[in-house]
Amino acid sequence: MVDNTMCLALSKLNDEGIVAGCEGDINAALSMLLLNYLTGRPAWMANPVSINYERNTLTLAHCTVPMKLISDSGKIALRSHFESGRGVAVQGPMAKGEVTMARPGGPKLDRMMVLSGEVVDADMGYGHMCRTQAEVKLRGSVADFVDKSVGNHLALAPGDVLEKLIEVCALLQIEPVTIC
Repeated sequence: MVDNTMCLALSKLNDEGIVAGCEGDINAALSMLLLNYLTGRPAWMANPVSINYERNTLTLAHCTVPMKLISDSGKIALRSHFESGRGVAVQGPMAKGEVTMARPGGPKLDRMMVLSGEVVDADMGYGHMCRTQAEVKLRGSVADFVDKSVGNHLALAPGDVLEKLIEVCALLQIEPVTIC
């Protein structure tokens, strides 16, 4: 047994255009694939870890961020996986700016949560969550996000492709659950 995690490998695969998620989350991988096609950029699979109702922000964190999404390569740190303390995980500041997020769900994958926002803070250094961290100010309401969520991991990609994502939902006969 190697006693390692796949965090660094997943980061590298996504940087190379090979969409890969972790924790067996096929739904997240599907949304990462869609966002990759729509933006031409890698997508990041992340956990929503906190909500600030006053600021209307959602904080996301995960240990597998593609390094191409880090705003300053000189600030990339290779650390251990947050939960296990094993392996090599990626930490670094996400680029600030517009982002689109997605998550398919429903009993037949017949719904997809779609939302957009702006990364307003990154690499906050919180010790109680995964290594790469980003605070996203939502275009829609965080209360709606909580009420309409279809699952844990979100896929996040740079740029605003919300309308294109809604068009994809129509083509695939998937109900878009919009938070906007």
